[in-house]
Amino acid sequence: MLKKSLIFATHRRIEMNFVWTACIALILASCSIFPATWKIPALDGLQPKNIRAVYLVSGIGLLSNQELDNSPEILVVHTFKDFQKVATQSRVALWIDKDALQQVDSDWLHQEPQKYYPLAVLGYNEPFFVFREKLSGFGIEGHGISWSSKNLEPGYSVWMLKEDGETFMHGYSCEPTVEGLKLVTHSLLDGKAWKRCP
Repeated sequence: MLKKSLIFATHRRIEMNFVWTACIALILASCSIFPATWKIPALDGLQPKNIRAVYLVSGIGLLSNQELDNSPEILVVHTFKDFQKVATQSRVALWIDKDALQQVDSDWLHQEPQKYYPLAVLGYNEPFFVFREKLSGFGIEGHGISWSSKNLEPGYSVWMLKEDGETFMHGYSCEPTVEGLKLVTHSLLDGKAWKRCP
C-alpha cells in the first residue's frame, strides 16, 4: 500500500512539474512574439529624467517593436493610469496610438503641467480631425467637415500649447516612426518646431 502511494505521489509531482514547465514556456513564447507589450518597467522604480516620451498603446501599436527596443528613452505603457503617472513625474512628449484614444481623458490633457507637453496622436495625419473630433477641449472651431472624403491615414498629428499661449498644431502625412516622432516632439520640448515629415 505504501509503495503504491509513493508511486502515485511521484507521478503526481511529475505531472505538476510538466504543467508548470508548459505554462512558463507559453509565457516566454508570448513575450518573444509581442515584445512591445512587455516593455513596461516597474513604474515605481522609474527614473523619469531618462524618459523623453511616453507612448500609450492598446495592443501592439503602430510603431516598430525593434525601433522601440532601440529607444530606451521611449516608455511604452498600456493603461491611461500608467501614462498619467509617467507624465506627472517628468516633462515628456505624450504619444498616443489611435487605437488607445478611447482610454484618454481629454480633461486631464488640459491640466498643468502636461498641457504644455508635445502631444502626438499616431494614425491620423489631419490635426483638425484629431484635436476637434477625436479629442476635445483644444478650442478648435469651424464648419463641419466630411471626413469620409478625406484621406486621414497614414501619419500623425502633433499639438503643443506653449506657456506664452502660442500653439503649435501640425499634421504629418508619412508613416509614423520612432525616429520621426522623436525629431518632431523632442524639437518641441527643446523649443523648436519641425513642420515636415522627417
